[in-house]
Amino acid sequence: MAGKGAQNFGLPDDVLAERLADARKSNKLNLSYLNVSEITPALVAKIQQTCATLQELDLRSNGLANLPDEIAELKTLKVLKLNFNKFETIPPVLAKLPRVQILEMSGNLLSEIDDVVATLRNLREVDFSGNRLKAINAKLFGVETLTAINFENNEISQIPHEVVQAKNLQRIDMSTNRLDKLPVELGKLSKLVRIDVTSNNLVAVPPVLGNLKNLRHLDCRHNDLREPFRSKCELEIGKFLEFLREEEERDRLEEIERLKPIGTQTGNWIEYKVKVLHDAEEGTNKCLLRDDLTLTPCGPSIVLVFGGTRRVDRVKSGELWYINTDRMNWELMQIPGAPSPRDAHSACYDPKTKSFIVFGGRSGERKRLNDLYILDMSSAERTEWTWSKPNMEGIIPTPREHAHMSMCGDQVLVFGGSGSGQRLNDLYLFDLETMTWTSPPVSGSVPGPRQQPAAQATATHFFVHGGKSNFILNDLFVLDLKTFVWQELATTGRAPPPRYNHTMNILNDKDLYVFGGNDELGGNVFSLHMLDVLESDLSSSADASKPGTGAMGVVKQTQQSEWTEMESELVYSETRRSCFRENTLVLFQHGSKFQNATRAGDDASIGALFYDTCKTVHVDELAEKVLDEESFKPPNAKMLRVKHTMRTQLAQMPKSSTSVTKKEQIMLDYADDYRRTFIELYPTRRPLLLFPPNECGVEKFICTTIRPTQLPFQELYNFKESVEYISNFMSYEILEDPRQYPTHIPSPYSVLQWQKGDAFDIAIVMVSLLAGVGYDAYVCVGYAPKAVTVNDQSKTECPILEAERLAKAAGPKQEETFEKPSKYLITEAAVLESAFERAQLAQTEAAQTVESAGGIDEEGFGDAFGEEKDMMDPMMEEYSLDEERFLDGQRVHAWVLVLGGKREVPENVFVEPSTGRCYGTDESPYEGIEAIFSSENYWVNMQKNCIGGQGKPLRGISFELTDPVKWETVIDEVKFSESDRPKTSAASTAGDAGGEGSADDEAVAATPAAGDLPPMTPGSGPGTAPGSKPGTAGQMTSEEPVETLYMPDLPARWVTKLVLPREAFDVRCPRGAKVTNYKKCQHEIFAMFGECAQWNGLVSRLTVYTSNARTMVEELREEFHRRKDKLRERITFPEKNMIVERFDPGSSNGLMELVTVHGVQRTATFYQSARLDGLVKREENIGQKMIETFEGRDDQLIYRSVSYFPRQQLAPEPESDKPVNPNRLNRKKKVEEPLQPIRKMTEKFSQVLPDEYSGGAGGGTSALDKKEQLARRTFYVSLGQIKLQFHYGMSRITASTRHYTKDGVTNIVNVDPLEEAPRDSELYEEFQALVESERKCMNDVRDSEKQIQDMIQTRSKEEQNIVLLSPYYDIVRCKTELSEEDEAEGEEKQESDYLSPFLPPMIAGQSITSGQAFEVRDKALRALQDRLIERANIIQARHDEQTALLAKRQANFQRDRDTMNRHEEEEYERECDEAMFRIQILEQRLKRHEEQALQRFYDLDAKLRQDPRLAFLLVQGG
Repeated sequence: MAGKGAQNFGLPDDVLAERLADARKSNKLNLSYLNVSEITPALVAKIQQTCATLQELDLRSNGLANLPDEIAELKTLKVLKLNFNKFETIPPVLAKLPRVQILEMSGNLLSEIDDVVATLRNLREVDFSGNRLKAINAKLFGVETLTAINFENNEISQIPHEVVQAKNLQRIDMSTNRLDKLPVELGKLSKLVRIDVTSNNLVAVPPVLGNLKNLRHLDCRHNDLREPFRSKCELEIGKFLEFLREEEERDRLEEIERLKPIGTQTGNWIEYKVKVLHDAEEGTNKCLLRDDLTLTPCGPSIVLVFGGTRRVDRVKSGELWYINTDRMNWELMQIPGAPSPRDAHSACYDPKTKSFIVFGGRSGERKRLNDLYILDMSSAERTEWTWSKPNMEGIIPTPREHAHMSMCGDQVLVFGGSGSGQRLNDLYLFDLETMTWTSPPVSGSVPGPRQQPAAQATATHFFVHGGKSNFILNDLFVLDLKTFVWQELATTGRAPPPRYNHTMNILNDKDLYVFGGNDELGGNVFSLHMLDVLESDLSSSADASKPGTGAMGVVKQTQQSEWTEMESELVYSETRRSCFRENTLVLFQHGSKFQNATRAGDDASIGALFYDTCKTVHVDELAEKVLDEESFKPPNAKMLRVKHTMRTQLAQMPKSSTSVTKKEQIMLDYADDYRRTFIELYPTRRPLLLFPPNECGVEKFICTTIRPTQLPFQELYNFKESVEYISNFMSYEILEDPRQYPTHIPSPYSVLQWQKGDAFDIAIVMVSLLAGVGYDAYVCVGYAPKAVTVNDQSKTECPILEAERLAKAAGPKQEETFEKPSKYLITEAAVLESAFERAQLAQTEAAQTVESAGGIDEEGFGDAFGEEKDMMDPMMEEYSLDEERFLDGQRVHAWVLVLGGKREVPENVFVEPSTGRCYGTDESPYEGIEAIFSSENYWVNMQKNCIGGQGKPLRGISFELTDPVKWETVIDEVKFSESDRPKTSAASTAGDAGGEGSADDEAVAATPAAGDLPPMTPGSGPGTAPGSKPGTAGQMTSEEPVETLYMPDLPARWVTKLVLPREAFDVRCPRGAKVTNYKKCQHEIFAMFGECAQWNGLVSRLTVYTSNARTMVEELREEFHRRKDKLRERITFPEKNMIVERFDPGSSNGLMELVTVHGVQRTATFYQSARLDGLVKREENIGQKMIETFEGRDDQLIYRSVSYFPRQQLAPEPESDKPVNPNRLNRKKKVEEPLQPIRKMTEKFSQVLPDEYSGGAGGGTSALDKKEQLARRTFYVSLGQIKLQFHYGMSRITASTRHYTKDGVTNIVNVDPLEEAPRDSELYEEFQALVESERKCMNDVRDSEKQIQDMIQTRSKEEQNIVLLSPYYDIVRCKTELSEEDEAEGEEKQESDYLSPFLPPMIAGQSITSGQAFEVRDKALRALQDRLIERANIIQARHDEQTALLAKRQANFQRDRDTMNRHEEEEYERECDEAMFRIQILEQRLKRHEEQALQRFYDLDAKLRQDPRLAFLLVQGG
């Protein structure tokens, strides 16, 4: 029996029974050391039957070579021990045991590990020691639950790199193998506790193992370790790990040096080429060029680039690019939870928490943001970096873009930016621990609102430089982070030019560096400036909050910090982006010298480029820039604009500006020949300005630069307003060399866009606009004194004051200078004469004059010009001694000439482009004219006494432009007929026009090629051949070849039609403000609309001083516009302590003018139509007397005055012995000021004419009728007397008077002896009426006093809360801008539910019942019915009221018809007509309401039945 059992199960029955009994108790079956050679299916079935929940099966030390498939029935098996058997492979059945956690197969014959192990997803520990393994299957480490592996005593030579996948691995035993190295991936297994690699062939231990914080055992003895690993491994584990960390750092530094790209030393800069990883996907390894990105240094070698708008497709990006400056290759970080794509955001790095912080910006949907994201970079592995969006609390900043953000200790500081349709200057702090925003209150000199400034925070201060406001800034502010007091630092030296989007760094808490950015034109700046911030500046900002520091808490600086420009050693680059990393300036750009690369603006070429170059420099190693004398001069702003256009704007410029047509080239060649001929004939005259290059560097004939244009603004249509506006709108720039013409003449289109230019530029713009509206305007090129060329008006009287002075001297207002001639005058008959004969006669006379004077000398001047030449030689010698004296008469200038005869201009006038002043041609300050030109032609001045060069005023010049003796034209105006023109031949374009040959060769083609036209000789007049003397036209000898002259046509204008947007027109002046200094005064004008407009509506300020020193103000005039309080003008006289304010109609209290002498006098003038009481003027001698003047009152009152007693001073209250409540110490008791006692009141009345009032002042009138003709009434309040004085009666030279006293004494003087004396009762009644009038008058006086106080308070409130009104077009423009910028920020308007007031309270998802539906319907219909009835009642009540008023008015008319005059009857008829009209309107309205009411009721009922909430139930009910 026993033998049979052993045969069935492979082991004795008693042993099996015993082992199964133990397994039934512990779920562990031990069949080890039983020499079982095979596990039979029967045994497996027995085990399954006996212990269905078996968890551990021990089959060690048997002769097993395989396991049956039936063992898969042991589903609950977790531990399987197969040690010391004869397995050569891992049994495949193990794949069917998914719960196995521990697998032991040591001491077998395994030569490899099958993939079966990888299928055991719950495997925790494996033991394959003592086998014949030569490699480890990498799939084993794909089991995530694996915690321990044992491969001791095998032949394994390496551990697979996939070991890094086993994140939970804690124990590794690889002793007694053939390992020659350990993988560095072991350093990433942070949970490792034990590593045993004894008895291998290791020569070193990976230093990365030193970072394993949980490692408690590392045994690497009995290896071939080299020193110092051999000796260090004997140390205790902590010291050995510390040694490994030191080795890792050393290896890292060596690796950096080994892999670091080799830089090219260029001066102090080191330039690196950023590597491209070709194994990455196309386009994913390049950080493409972008705008409005953030470039943030994070640690000593990491730079992060986030967001921005890619230039290649203008799409906002949410990419995070990583570059290690020790490797110099871009890597795109793909981290979940990243911020949405955006640009114009802010970013900073917190070194304490190793966090990268992103705030705000503008999303791809054009929505401004105020969210905040934090990237945790604390892990050494970039794959473990994580984004998070914290839940913020506190005062969260409003959505904004282009703000600045930097770290300030443990907090993030955010300043400025742009949001909500305006730029900001607020300050916020964000605590990274509590995730809370705060906005600390600041004081001092707060910076103005701005965006894209450069800023940096130290431990104690926060610095802000420049930025973009209404214009580009270059100021510097510092904030004390302890007291939060702002201060503007006044600096000296070579300060950085205005810029924005630049970077700042502070070294040693005092060396402030500013680099890069964009200038006023938007071009990239590459200058570096350093400011050594003085300790006094920082201490003064801290002391600014202390009392006694002055206005606004600003401390006056006794010593100022000085700016120094450093030698940046850079060239221009359009793609450069920069950041500071400690004392290192890091730049990323495309190309080493981008100025030779593709032009900016070509998106197809430049957009696909990427940042492939990195440049670094230690800023403290850069030398101070050596500045020559020219460097200290102001930069030539015009040349900077031209260079900016040529560098960056050529792609956007019109083709006509960047190219030359064939016709233009012909004209240029002709003008060049003319110019060379002119120089040969007149070498001492200044060469002509004929074809200067434009802003694109392309030469253009100067006449084609003028572009007559009429802009759609009424102010630019009239002459005076137009020139004054243009001069104010443009910013005048002096010529770099006062003796030379400008090197470039840009188009007037560009000049208008730039809003600045020299005299030539502004004059061309002015002529273009004047010619566009019909004026005969020309540009004059000549000479002017220094005061004119530099726009120095300090010795010139202000035009405003000059006009007032002339008007005062002239007395009554004169008519306009340009008086419109009467169109009914009979004009004289024109004298008809031949222009050609007149020209020929003038040439003959000129030739005779020259011959009589001695002919023309070799230099082209006659003897008359010889004297001038002799005078110039000593001036040249004197130049080195006295440059200013030499420049007299040599300063070139341009101005405008407007000839009379067109647009009501009666005479010729000069217009100065810098000021807009007009001068008569014989009253101007100019010193001479070389030439004039318009859009039609160019005229050279040939009047020797008016050319200039001698510093004498220009007088006696003639502008008969058709006179060839006085004016020589460049383009001959003589027209040839087609028969006179030579025929075109093929050979005519091949040879030179002046060469010899056949007649065909000498003929000029109708369309000649460039260079084929013979120039007209200057001075020869029309039709004169080159080489002939003036006046000898048509007198050629037979020996001289005859040339046929054919002038080129003037090319088409190359300038684009001038455009001036409304918002730019409203600015009125550069940057919204312009200051001009005149003699003893200063005039400032400001923008009326737009961002540059003053917050208080100020549009003009004229400050008049007592002397030219401008130290004491005599008068200050301010003009305002668009103010809600209707203030138009304010005039202040500081010495008199007087202020005059004038208002437009619509002001509060109907105020027209308010004159205040502080504490002395106040005079208010009112608009009569704006007041019901008829008050016109109120004069106050404060505390003494008040006078009021009235007009148009029914009671005929025209005057009221009141005199006061001196105000009694209030005596101080005696101190009380009662204890004081400390809680009421700070409470101020409001004490009303007592009324000032009145001494006398006087009223005056106008006289009613007899035809206006039937009760005249003639004889026979009663005493009561006398009251209606009262002239003066005086109340002596203090004396208790009342005095009446009446108007003069008909044919009377004296007036009646009455004098009452409150004691009952009456004095009556009647001038009419026949008049009946009033009875005592009448006098008593009149006296009582006068007493009542006195009381009423006193009440009126007190009301006036209250009105005065209210008026003062209202004016104070209006000044404290100034509100500006916008015209319609400005409101539309503002709404357009807001819709474009914040279109995604608006909330959709939700429609209200018409049933919500009637629906019963319900739970979501619940339906109303049938009864509730009927109730809702009844309530809704009843509510509509009530509203309709109420509306009908209101209309009916108004109808009844108007009918009753009409009936009452008709009854009164019937009663008083006989006593009414004509005026009263007409008034009655008019009122009846109006009443009937109102009654008819109300009747129609009531009828229409009755018709519509029933229809509205039916419509609502139908709507209720169709409502899905009611329709179904109503159908069932109906």
